[in-house]
Amino acid sequence: MTTATDHARRHALRLAAGALCCLFTGLAQAQLQNCDLDGKPVNLDNGSTTAGLTGLIRCRERDSGRLTREKEIRNGAFVGVERFFEGNGARRERTINARGNTDGWARNFGTSGNLLQESFHRDGTRVGLLRAFHPDGRIKTLSHADDAGREQARADFTTRGLLAEFRCGPAPLIDGDAQRCGFGGAPAETETFREDGAKAARLRYEAGRLIAGTWYERDGAIGRSELTQGNERIQRTHHPSGAVRREQVSDLTRRERSAEREFSDSGTKLSEVLWQEGVRASEASWYQNGQPRERIVWSRDGNRRVAQVELFNDAGIRTFSGSRDERARPLGVHRKFDARGTLRLEQTFDDGGRPVRRREFDENGRLSADDEVFADGSRKAFAR
Repeated sequence: MTTATDHARRHALRLAAGALCCLFTGLAQAQLQNCDLDGKPVNLDNGSTTAGLTGLIRCRERDSGRLTREKEIRNGAFVGVERFFEGNGARRERTINARGNTDGWARNFGTSGNLLQESFHRDGTRVGLLRAFHPDGRIKTLSHADDAGREQARADFTTRGLLAEFRCGPAPLIDGDAQRCGFGGAPAETETFREDGAKAARLRYEAGRLIAGTWYERDGAIGRSELTQGNERIQRTHHPSGAVRREQVSDLTRRERSAEREFSDSGTKLSEVLWQEGVRASEASWYQNGQPRERIVWSRDGNRRVAQVELFNDAGIRTFSGSRDERARPLGVHRKFDARGTLRLEQTFDDGGRPVRRREFDENGRLSADDEVFADGSRKAFAR
């Protein structure tokens, strides 16, 4: 039998094995390079060899002599510039503080020495502007972060220089924000593009807030759209024809959805769910010929919510009516009707969902049987 102690012991062994693996890997890497300060050998993992030193430590591959790393030291503390060099010519550099956190500019360079990315950091947190570049020098990304490191605004560009995506902040924070984000006193409409140049979206912003947007599929068809009117936001998906497939309406004041609807390609409404104060208030569905299929209205009965349900055939004639609770237990009187709408069956359920009475009717709607129903399913006719 495997016990909890066995599991704990195996877990500890796995952790120890992982630690040894990391240790041996670190030792192997250390043995593959030599580091020095002005020709004096040093070991970055041995503080006794760097105590009191000031200058720039350089590390090289032992076999090839290729420079792999530079690290500034000030009176024995690793503070200042730090650079890493790749075999293909790319390099990374940053400035670190006494805690080892990036503090100041951090930059990445490509194989030909071209700048690929630069960002500013404060004690390990990126703040302010970040710029990233395509290999040919064109802007790839502009991003602005607040003092807590939260990204507030961003713009991404394709290799052709076309705007691919953007996010607006509370005020103009990066180049182009004032125009595309509608900070000029009027709504602004901006298009975004895919890498191949195809249009991806058309977006309208006002004072940094999205008020309307249309997103396109690769074939140019509308995929989804969004519209904000007052305190209401409507989000839609679309059929390939462009007709609305689904829509969700949200109350921005309450921060909750208020309606969901589904439509056929021809525009016929197929379903609708309405919410009030965060809970379902009603549900409805329709046949594609426009006739009602199902209608549910929710209400509160004491401590429970109760749904009044009606079902219809495709001719619009009611075939069922009755109530149930949230656990789908039947309550009260349930009635079933034939295709002409004539009552054929009536069942009564107690508060626990158990049938207690069953009444049957003939095709003319006349009562033909009236039985009491017992807990074991047996029945007994009521005296007439």
